Amino acid sequence: MKSSVAKNSGEYESSARERRRFYPLPTDAVIRSTLARYEKSDYCAKERKIIAFFQQLPQNNTRADILLKATALRSFMGNPHIYLPFITHHIHSERDFDRKLQRGVKSIVDGITASSRARWKYASFARQYCAFHRPDLYLGSGWEIGIVMYERLYGFMQGESFSGGTRYAAHTKPFWIFREFYGLEKYSLPDLQHFLRQLYHEESEYNEHYHADKDSRRCSRNTFILDLIS
Repeated sequence: MKSSVAKNSGEYESSARERRRFYPLPTDAVIRSTLARYEKSDYCAKERKIIAFFQQLPQNNTRADILLKATALRSFMGNPHIYLPFITHHIHSERDFDRKLQRGVKSIVDGITASSRARWKYASFARQYCAFHRPDLYLGSGWEIGIVMYERLYGFMQGESFSGGTRYAAHTKPFWIFREFYGLEKYSLPDLQHFLRQLYHEESEYNEHYHADKDSRRCSRNTFILDLIS
C-alpha cells in the first residue's frame, strides 16, 4: 500500500514538473516572450480582424449592425449552435445598452447570457461580444484553463474556490485574484488574457502528438466571414 502511494505521489510530482514547463511563474520576461509568440499566431491575426470590424460598427442601436457583429463573432468562435435572433433581440431591446457598455456595466453580459435557457452556451459568447467592443473593460474567453493550471500548480487562490457558473462576476473572479497575487496590474486585460491563452495553446499543441483531441482543434474553421470583413 505504501509503495503504491509513493508511486502515485512520484507520478504527480513528475506531472507537475512537466506542466510547470508550460506554465512558468509569470515574470515580466516570461510574459513578454509569450506575448511575442502570440503576436505571430494565426489566432492573433483573426482576433484583430474581428476587433477592427467591431470598431467599424461601435453602436448597437440597429438590429442589422448587431446581427452582423454577432454573426462574425459566432464564426470566429466556431460555435454554430448560438441562435443569433435571441441575442440580437435582447441587445436591441436592452435599455441604454451602449451607454452601459461604455461604462463597463457587468449586468449587460449576464443579460446576453440569459437571452437563452441554455445559458452555458451563451456565456462565453456574451463575454466576447462585450470584450470586443471594450477590451479594456471586459474579459472575454480563452484564459480560463490557463488560470486553472496556475491554481493547480501554485495555489495562488490561497484556498478560495472556483465558484463557476455563468454569471460574469463569479466567472471572472479568479482572473482578478491571479492578477493581484502576481502584481500584474501594469498589464492590460487583453495582454494577460493572451498570455494565459497562448500558454494553454502551446501545451495543447505539445500534447496533441500523444492525446489527439478533436475538440481542441475545433476553433474557427469557418474563415469565410473573417476573410469577408478583412
